[in-house]
Amino acid sequence: MKQSFLFFIFLLTNVGYGFCQKEVSDPGQDVLYRSEKMFGGGVHRIGFHMGYRTRKGKSVMKKSMYSFELLNMRHPKEVKFARNGVAEDKTYRYGKLNSMIVFRSGIFWQKTLAAKESLRNIEIKCNYHVGPSIAFLKPVYLIVDNGSDRIIERYDPDEHNPGNIYGRATYNNGLLETKVMPGLYTKLGLNFDFSSYYDRVMAIEVGLTADMYLKKIPLMAIEENQSFILSYYISFYMGKKFHN
Repeated sequence: MKQSFLFFIFLLTNVGYGFCQKEVSDPGQDVLYRSEKMFGGGVHRIGFHMGYRTRKGKSVMKKSMYSFELLNMRHPKEVKFARNGVAEDKTYRYGKLNSMIVFRSGIFWQKTLAAKESLRNIEIKCNYHVGPSIAFLKPVYLIVDNGSDRIIERYDPDEHNPGNIYGRATYNNGLLETKVMPGLYTKLGLNFDFSSYYDRVMAIEVGLTADMYLKKIPLMAIEENQSFILSYYISFYMGKKFHN
């Protein structure tokens, strides 16, 4: 598994870096702006994400930027369950061991493939990211029926089943038991900026991401867990460019 991941990262790194090195000839209006700040968010194959990006430097067509992202990740085979007669807010995902929140911080290189020559044009850019991916795993707590009362317990696949699970407990249960798993991520995307102003950013981005951890992430008790997570995403970003 690790050998396959390393080969994939090597391949994605070379493809991404090589693709983002493609030469372009016209810097357009972007030559005036030396820094940018952007906020955005979107969806990926197994969750949602939001992010912040910033750049400060003199490069125009080739940019080194910093990226910060917060996202949740679910196991792709999670399924919601609900006990008969129980309110919707008590639905739970049977077999789920942990909830996963990921913080990514990295550097990325952005290359303009097609500059915005007029306000009617769409600017197309290539992004390649790399950096640490820190996973926070919070154990799942459920409301269970012990025969005489309903109590809150951490999910135990040996003790709990659809017959004695009443529903999910509030998210704050288990926060102090959160564990941290460090890893790495890489990301390759295409950015389409359709802003009507040269000093603004309004863009849609699509691409692929890969996260790797030293151990399998224990998300589910009844499904195979992975240490290598491949996903695709779509994002929307808004921001502003500055002269200094």
